[in-house]
Formats: sequence, C-alpha cells, structure tokens
Amino acid sequence: MRKTKKNQAESAREYAVPNVVVAQEQTERKQRHILAKLLCLIAATCVWMYVMNLESINYERTFSQIPVMIDGVTRLNADSNMSVISGYDNTVDVIISGKKSDVQKLTAEEIRASVDVSTMNTAGKFTVSVQIQPPEGFTVVNADRLTAELYLDVNTERQVPVRITNLDYIVSSAYTMGIPVLSHETVTVKGPAQVLDLVECAALEFDLGTVTTSTTMVGTPQLEDADGVRVSNPYVRCDINEITVEIPVTMTKEIRLVASYKVPELKSNWMAEIRPATVTVIGDPMLLAQLEEIAVYEISSSVSVGEYVVGAGVIDLPRGVDVVNVPSGITVIVRKISG
Repeated sequence: MRKTKKNQAESAREYAVPNVVVAQEQTERKQRHILAKLLCLIAATCVWMYVMNLESINYERTFSQIPVMIDGVTRLNADSNMSVISGYDNTVDVIISGKKSDVQKLTAEEIRASVDVSTMNTAGKFTVSVQIQPPEGFTVVNADRLTAELYLDVNTERQVPVRITNLDYIVSSAYTMGIPVLSHETVTVKGPAQVLDLVECAALEFDLGTVTTSTTMVGTPQLEDADGVRVSNPYVRCDINEITVEIPVTMTKEIRLVASYKVPELKSNWMAEIRPATVTVIGDPMLLAQLEEIAVYEISSSVSVGEYVVGAGVIDLPRGVDVVNVPSGITVIVRKISG
C-alpha cells in the first residue's frame, strides 16, 4: 500500500514538470507578441509624425533677393514715349508657406515679383505696389517691401562718337601701329533723356596680344560717361551692336630694282644696271616678308646697248605696299656681256 502511494506521488511530479514548462513558453510567447506590437506601434507613430511634419501646410521659408520685374514697359514706350530711368534693379525678400515637401523644392526663380507701369503717362518719381505671385499651392506670408520707387523719363535719341578707349598690344620696334579704321564713327543711342545726357561716347576695348601683322577686330560698343564710367540702363538702346576695327601694322624695307629677261638665255649675254638700285617701301610685314626685288625693265631679244629712262609707274607693287619716296625716273643702263 505504501509503495502504491509513493508511486502515485512520483507520477504526479512527473506530470507537473511538463505543465510548468508549457506555461512558461506560453508566457514568453505572449510577451514577445506584446513587444512586437509595441514596436510596430512606435514605428507607425514615428512614420505618422514624419509624414505629418513633411506635409504640414504651415511650413514657412524665406526667399531673398527676388528681382522685381517691370511690366508694361513696351506699352509705356508706345503710348507715352517714356522709359524707366531707375528702379529696374529693385529686389524683395518674401516668406512663403505651404506643404513642407513642396516648399523645400521651391526655387526663387519660381516666385515672381512685379510692378506695372503700363498706365503711367507722365515723367517723374512714382511709388508703385509690388505684386508677388508664388506658384499655385503656396501662400505669401510676408515681404520686406510692398512698394517700389520708379523714375520715368521721356525717350529721346542722340548721336555719340565711337572711341577706342583701351588698346593693349605688344609689337616689335621694327613695326609701326597705324591709326585704327572704324566701320562706324558714330552710333545713335535711344532711351530716357536724363540717362542719355550722361553718355559721352560708345567705347571699344581690345587686347591684341603680340602683333605681327595688320589685324581686324570686332567689338561691342559700351556707353560711357565723361569719366569713363559705364552708363548702364536696360532701356537704353544702341543702333549698332558690333563695330569692325581694322588696325594697320606696317614696316619699311629696302627692295632691289632689277631687270627681267624675256627668255632665260638672254641672261648670259646681257646685263642691266638700275639707278636707283633700291627703293624703300612700306607695307604689312607679312607682305614684305615675301618681297625682295621688283622688275622695272624687261630685256628681250631685240634689246640693244644703251641707257634708258623709265617712269616710276613701272614699279609694280602688291596691294597694300607703297614706295616711301617715289623717284622721278628710273635709269636703266643695258650692257652686253659677250660677243
């Protein structure tokens, strides 16, 4: 009997151990499920907060130095013959609001600030309203200026001289820089009268570098005042946008005067002495580099011994090359060398 009770107690303990293990595993599984749900909830909350922050319609951002465009200038010019003297360089700083993701992508170039001068018809100083237009979906919260000052004046025109105000170059002492030849000596400028009163000339500047031959340059004239300060106004127009400038470079060179032979065989029997023996010519260095002598008399089969005088017109030079001191006449003394 005692043995039976003992066996029953041992059996009960054996069954109790697995039940405890199962209970513990179930508890741990529930805890893991709860932890996973908590982590999902935290992640979802973070995502929700991020999205709400990103899509907030109250996100604000400041955009600086937005240029204030002037509308109606063409009509102002056509109807009232006027232009803007100053005020075309106004800028404005604006605060724009909208969805954060959209505002962060927005650029200053997409925001337009403008004033309208199309209905104005008198010269003088004016204070006009600045209109700020952001893209659709954005709102202007504030701006550092709501008005802009403009000065208007009657259009006029006048002629001003073209001048080369700066010409940089390096040239050999053997060369001479000539006087530049301009395709246009004057230009006509049009614009507000007060601005044109400041214009002294249409200036050209060139940097030729090392000069070895005559050169041709093309430049854009820039309007300058009497002190050499550039006159800048977007409503001033010049009728000529490009001016061609030819800059001559010359040198002098002694060139021999010689006789030519109609047939090569005559050269062994006849000779000619030319007086003067040389002439000084002036021209472009590139042309003179290829010029060493000039034939002023031709010996043919009908030649005879004698002294002949020919005019200076027989000196045939390339275009762009001239004789410095033209002789009054050229003497040719023809001699026979042999039988």
